[in-house]
Amino acid sequence: MLDLHPGSFRGPTYHYFFGLLASTGLRFSEAARLLREDADLKAGMLTIRETKFGKTRIVPLHPSTTLDAPLRATGP
Repeated sequence: MLDLHPGSFRGPTYHYFFGLLASTGLRFSEAARLLREDADLKAGMLTIRETKFGKTRIVPLHPSTTLDAPLRATGP
């Protein structure tokens, strides 16, 4: 049996993760470090912390991305 790391991606997460990469141009590592508080879906913005050069930047979200977001997701 395959043992997955507790923080590993599962099922539909891949769909949203790669969609986010494609629609925002984020680097894989930037998207993987995102926290819920980094996303402001009402304003359509993401706060990207500790980028390649150690800075913080704000990235706009395409309206289709915020509509597709799993707003009712639960968990840590």
